[in-house]
Amino acid sequence: MKPLLLIVGGLLLTAVGLLLALPSIVYASEGKFRWCEQASELSPDGRFRVVVSKRVAFPAFDFIDPSIVVRGELRDNESRQVLASDQVVLMEDSDFSTPEIRWVSGESRVTRFDRRRKQTMTLKARTNHSFQAAPGTALLSALRPWPGLPEPVR
Repeated sequence: MKPLLLIVGGLLLTAVGLLLALPSIVYASEGKFRWCEQASELSPDGRFRVVVSKRVAFPAFDFIDPSIVVRGELRDNESRQVLASDQVVLMEDSDFSTPEIRWVSGESRVTRFDRRRKQTMTLKARTNHSFQAAPGTALLSALRPWPGLPEPVR
């Protein structure tokens, strides 16, 4: 009787585990955990590009309308180097809408991508004035170096 109880309990636990992991397995097989570009826009002077992309948040628990991660990146248009980045989690994929990208005095603003909470991403490149940085001087403004790490070589 005891071995039968262990076998049934093990099978039941395995079934529950598979049921919980099934949405993630399906989305992984469809490639939905990879970043998919949704919008892209070049700055007025042509030096920078903002790229907005999204993917399903891992682990996925919903089949119908999963949570998603929206990422905005400010890139140097020539080198493709990421200068600033921001991520926002949306509770449902249906909350996402086509973003609006605005270039304002040294920064770009990504708006209207969240229908429910009206969030905004602001991506800044450190410059003297509106998107006129000398090569190699645009810095990542959203992230600071970890304490104790040396400053980057310029």
